[in-house]
Amino acid sequence: MRDKHLTDAVRCSLENFDSFDYNDKADNDAIRHVHICPLYALSNLFS
Repeated sequence: MRDKHLTDAVRCSLENFDSFDYNDKADNDAIRHVHICPLYALSNLFS
C-alpha cells in the first residue's frame, strides 16, 4: 500500500469479515483502510 500510495485494500484470509484503519507512521501518518474478506466468500467479491 505504501509503495503504490493506496489508502484502501482488501485482505483475503481465514478470518471473518472485518475492517480496520491504521496510521502508517512510515508514510507521514497516512490513514490506511483494510477490509478483510474470508476465503469462502471470494466468489462474492467480484459479483
